[in-house]
Amino acid sequence: MNKNKICVFDFETDGRDVKTLNPVQLAAVIVDPRKLELVNKAEFNSFIRPEGIDNKNYVDKNRATIEWHANIRGCSVDEILELWKSAPPQKIVWGNFIEFLSKFHKVGQRKTKFSAPIACGYNIHNFDLPIVERMCAKHSKSKEIFHPRDKIDLMHWMFPWFENSTEVTSYSMDNMREYFGMSAANAHDALQDVKDAANLLCRFLRLHRRTAKTVKFRNSFANAG
Repeated sequence: MNKNKICVFDFETDGRDVKTLNPVQLAAVIVDPRKLELVNKAEFNSFIRPEGIDNKNYVDKNRATIEWHANIRGCSVDEILELWKSAPPQKIVWGNFIEFLSKFHKVGQRKTKFSAPIACGYNIHNFDLPIVERMCAKHSKSKEIFHPRDKIDLMHWMFPWFENSTEVTSYSMDNMREYFGMSAANAHDALQDVKDAANLLCRFLRLHRRTAKTVKFRNSFANAG
């Protein structure tokens, strides 16, 4: 029975290449693994000053993504740049995030990587976790800030439920929001994205728990031909 807290987290970035992009926002919420609800006041959210933002070629190099963020937020490119420039530097935000995670290790157990929160999010295997690895290499003493074995990518959870469906044509978070009837207000703000992902996580874990009780797993292959 899992008793590790679950950390649902998300980065917003100034590019798409996980090897070179800068994170510009990091948000996270904590889910109680037994109650399957968000832990009260367990919320992290910070914008991050991109490295190199004062360079002459920064805007031209990242223009498409900057304009995308401006369009999403309904503001100008200059306002996006001012928001990012006024944010704390990467090292400070990462240190604050590590401190935040340290508060949610498994209760009653010495703090180790195995008592740490389980990483969760939407498309984290291909995007957010590689960024975590980069940030740890640059700014952390430890390379593992989450539970080292268990990681939950909710995009991967969509496949077994909808791979035979003609209704779902894309597993993107935007498409799944529309499919489930979730509000698109503030979508692509990292804090709103993690709250939406956390609600999906809790909904599916409740479903899994109810379904698991009806299935006889033990010795189910014992008499197989």
